[in-house]
Amino acid sequence: FIMLLLTISTAFALSKPRWDVRPVKVYIPPNHYYTHLMKNAFLQWQDKTKSAVWFVFVNENKQKDAHITVHFVEKNVNCEKENAIGCTHIQTNDEDFYVHNDIYIASKTTRNKIGKNGKPEKIEVPISSEQVYRVMLHEIGHAIGIHGHSLNPNSIMYAYSNNNDNNPQTITEEDIQFM
Repeated sequence: FIMLLLTISTAFALSKPRWDVRPVKVYIPPNHYYTHLMKNAFLQWQDKTKSAVWFVFVNENKQKDAHITVHFVEKNVNCEKENAIGCTHIQTNDEDFYVHNDIYIASKTTRNKIGKNGKPEKIEVPISSEQVYRVMLHEIGHAIGIHGHSLNPNSIMYAYSNNNDNNPQTITEEDIQFM
């Protein structure tokens, strides 16, 4: 029974895309107002996972060697949803290992508003640093191997940012188990 359980667990673990390199090399554009936040988000994952995944930051000269590339954009046109603050594009090889992931983080999002004429109109609004940081943590979770979303609204891997500064989303033990 134990051997069968180990076989099933191993098969499940091997069926998920994952990194087969350590450390994971990360390129974050320098001199952007989100650069420091993004580095802190990667280091928070490294700390919370007790270095089960760890990162080395590469400079512009080594950007082509990065496993994860971060892109700071004004508005996310690279995501499926037009009002997305962040998204991650994942590339795997034939053996289902990650080969390169791109994280896109926006500084503005689109909201619907009722205009002066009473008709709905879309407006671009800036995003708070706190919300951007939570989105960064969420997208890094996807980039390191968490594929789905949590049902726990306090989990960083919940599908939506809760914007609740009194009870902010954090990296939970549940999130780490799904890596």
